[in-house]
Amino acid sequence: MVINLYLWGWIVTTAVTFLAARRFADERYAPRVESLAGVSVIAGAVWPVLVVGVVELGSLVTVSKLHH
Repeated sequence: MVINLYLWGWIVTTAVTFLAARRFADERYAPRVESLAGVSVIAGAVWPVLVVGVVELGSLVTVSKLHH
């Protein structure tokens, strides 16, 4: 069960990262597809860390808004 969750998260994160990198890359200095694919696979492998980072960022934004 946990392995399946991790693997599906890896697949989804890899695909989303790859598509986002292609979409937001500077057209003048666009990296090669192989480079984007490699970074996307690495991001997919560490997706739980990315989720924790997003949650922490969200909590910092919330605390910041509450103090202002």
